[in-house]
Amino acid sequence: MNRNIIVACAATTAILAGLVWLLANGDATKTASAQAAEAGAKLSAQNVGLAPQNVLAIRANAPKPSAAVLSVAVKGASASAPYKESELARSRRMGESAQALLARIAQLPNDGEALRMRAEILGRCAKVKNDEWVEALKDNKRYAEAEKLRKADPRAAFLNGLPTDQPDYAARIAAFDRLNINPRYCEGLEEKEITKEELDALYASAAKLGDVPSIAKAFACDIASAMPKSNPNSTFAEELKREPVKIELTPARQEQLQDLLRAGHPESIRYLMWAMNVKYSNVNVKLPGAPEENSIGHYTYRRALEELVTCDLGKPCAGANTPALDRRCAYQGQCGLNSIPDAIHFHELSPAVSQSVEKARQTLRDAIVTGSFSEMKFEPVKANASDVFSISNQSAGEEIGCRR
Repeated sequence: MNRNIIVACAATTAILAGLVWLLANGDATKTASAQAAEAGAKLSAQNVGLAPQNVLAIRANAPKPSAAVLSVAVKGASASAPYKESELARSRRMGESAQALLARIAQLPNDGEALRMRAEILGRCAKVKNDEWVEALKDNKRYAEAEKLRKADPRAAFLNGLPTDQPDYAARIAAFDRLNINPRYCEGLEEKEITKEELDALYASAAKLGDVPSIAKAFACDIASAMPKSNPNSTFAEELKREPVKIELTPARQEQLQDLLRAGHPESIRYLMWAMNVKYSNVNVKLPGAPEENSIGHYTYRRALEELVTCDLGKPCAGANTPALDRRCAYQGQCGLNSIPDAIHFHELSPAVSQSVEKARQTLRDAIVTGSFSEMKFEPVKANASDVFSISNQSAGEEIGCRR
């Protein structure tokens, strides 16, 4: 079939899908930005520590974007245009304080990235109310100890655990200091309160405005919502006793996964890799070279592939001020590395696993850039396959920030 005809058909399908959604959801003449702004009610200045006029408008009870919205929002997106880190994202990577970032965000247009970053900052620094996961953690002793250390002097605690005769002693301290260039990152926000519903609304509004990472998060969290709720205080034996559930990767979800991958945003890869590694009841998502689930190296393979593909899509992964390299130096003693790929292939993976990861990396990268997923297989699950999910899959909703 002629390429132009295929492209025209795809464009027509996307436009019709968008019109169907708009007709079902109100005035089709309004832009997504206008709809999000009109629907919103401003977060209280008391909650976020900013003047009322500087607070981005959201609606506390905003509904989650529908599957149609998520699909239409990324139709036609392509990774052929390289990702370019925004000034806002770079400022956060360079260690600018949360308060300063929020003030900077308040001066920007009401766009998706700004809303998402606002949600990420508040979710990290403020007190989240009405969150069952956070409430459950209050009785967790390990969490309490970690919070105590976090609020104390982190540098003193790091130095206390680093013997002076360690190789690269000075380099590890320097890397730690670069990672913690602003050790009081959350200062001024720790006592502020925000509800779970307000955080959810920020992400939902960002998704409606076309922010691909927020759309990917909504996609993954929709899948996670069907999983049993996790309890941070439960033991491994108690986790094993939980009733298994069946989750299907429907054709519609397969299409959404491919659309989101085509968009090629590095910040969305963690959510999509998580979704690809869920043990579905109907299909297995397979890439060439991938080891079997729960085999030796499976988790290492997944994390390495995630980091490498993120680098391929334009996330800073080499040179000075690369947090992932500084973390490896400070906490693992891997100093003097030039790039994340070097760290993964020469220090973290065996030759066999490195080879399989590289094969999958090339396949996934090519699929994202070209939009063709012929090498990504959706293999039907065998009739006698186990219905039991691995523990990592049952609790991974929290791993990617899906608050319950």
